[in-house]
Amino acid sequence: MGFTSIRFYHYRNIADQEIRIEAPKIFLVGENGQGKTNFIEAVYLLCYGSSFRTRIDRQLCRHGSRDMSVFGRYDSGAGGTMEIQLKYEDRKKSILVHGKPVHDRKQLIEHIPCVVFTHDDI
Repeated sequence: MGFTSIRFYHYRNIADQEIRIEAPKIFLVGENGQGKTNFIEAVYLLCYGSSFRTRIDRQLCRHGSRDMSVFGRYDSGAGGTMEIQLKYEDRKKSILVHGKPVHDRKQLIEHIPCVVFTHDDI
């Protein structure tokens, strides 16, 4: 139960690629500045439709880019799968579930539980 893959396009410092995360536990290990927090932020984006780090959506784009996208497949464990995409292009953010626009972020929150604890919370 959880995300089975996340695909990135021009998102912060993470390479444009799809990462499969079908393991029951995931550990992010690396030096500072390698993208660990950016990866966690991407998961949060897909769950809530906003960042826990910034309110300025253009900051989600890789340096020098004007657009970005994060796409995830979520397995609810009850046989249901959600495909969620958050895009920022033409200075507008859009959220899609199964390719259809989401107008109220409650549609995400009620289906995908997510809690983030950061250093700022301590």
